[in-house]
Amino acid sequence: MNRATKWFYFANKHKFLGKLVIKLMRLFYSCDIPQNANIGENCSFEHDALGIVISSCARLGSGCKIYQGVTIGAGKGGYPAIGNNVIIFPNSTIAGG
Repeated sequence: MNRATKWFYFANKHKFLGKLVIKLMRLFYSCDIPQNANIGENCSFEHDALGIVISSCARLGSGCKIYQGVTIGAGKGGYPAIGNNVIIFPNSTIAGG
């Protein structure tokens, strides 16, 4: 598990310190992954989560692998729900239900 992934799971478990960790991730990795994002276990953000943006209302199953530059957010029909063990390749955009 890379550093950015470890930092996200730490932030998810520790609410107060997690806010600081999330801000540091935005600063160092240019990613926006909210502390309350609904992300399953054993997901990994490859290439230190560079440029990843995930909406707090999107859902990711367990075991997902997300590469750099991915955006997952709202669109027509609501928010996306990603299944288990899905690989999302670089610079992909997933929007809507």
